[in-house]
Parts: sequence; structure tokens; C-alpha cells
Amino acid sequence: MIQSVQLGLKVMIGHRQVEQAALFYEFSLEKHISADHLLRSVERFVETAVWPNYGSLSMSQTISFIVHLPVKAEAREALYSSLVKVLDEMSNEPDFVNTYLHRSMEDSDTLVLYETWACSAQYFQDYHLKKAYRVEYESKLKNMLKSERRFEWLELVKSYESKGR
Repeated sequence: MIQSVQLGLKVMIGHRQVEQAALFYEFSLEKHISADHLLRSVERFVETAVWPNYGSLSMSQTISFIVHLPVKAEAREALYSSLVKVLDEMSNEPDFVNTYLHRSMEDSDTLVLYETWACSAQYFQDYHLKKAYRVEYESKLKNMLKSERRFEWLELVKSYESKGR
């Protein structure tokens, strides 16, 4: 290990002896900055300048929801193909966080989406659902479903992430 002293700072060069967690995976604004801290009072000005379309969205707000798509057996391939195109397009949106496409184990003709977005539910409905690629998909969707799709909006209670990295 090499040691050097410059301007009163002791600098160590060599291999780390302990494992260090990745800063961006472990950092949580809510855990480190209290609700009454001065930084919280400037948040509304930052979001207006950076995200003017988000309205009263908190910078740390996300929405999650589940969509159940009970597809007609004869439309299974057509729906899957149309859905994958929409998912590919929406994954390019700046507020898109993630989505998971599942097939129900109780009903193999039902596809289930779990989506997370970095915007409010209102903004998602007013802006994202009106995108051209979604409008085209929506126009075909009703003919491919055996019953109405079901949205289930979710409210985050607590989150957990893997600690076994």
C-alpha cells in the first residue's frame, strides 16, 4: 500500500479491505433528510423548473399499478404481439421506471402487468395514456378481451431491496 501526504491529507492507495455498499442503491432521501429540513422547502421550486408537467408531484413520488387483461383464447397471439410493441415503446418514456408482464397461473388466458412510473396517477392518465402508440393499442384491445380489463392502483406502504449484492 502506498501512502502520500499532500496539504495535510493522508491518502491511501491500494485495495479496499472492507466491502462498500453502492451509494445510489442504498441512499434514500426520506431516510436522510427530515420532512422539516430546509432542502424539503425548495423541492417545489426544483420540480416546477425541472418537471413542469408533473403538477404537485413530489420528486420521490412514483405510482405503481396492476393491469389484468383477460384475453380471448383466439386473440392470444395478437394481444401479446400488440402488448409487446406498447411495452417496448413505453420503456423509452422518461418517467417509465419498470414493468413486468406475467401470465396468471389461475387463468392462462389472463395477462397481468405490473407497472411503475415516476409521475402521478393523474399525469399518467392525462399524458401517457394519450400517446399515439397507446391510442392505437387501445383501439384494438376491446375486441381481444373476453371481459373488461381491470386496473388496480397501488399505494406504497414500504419497500425492500435485496441486501445480498
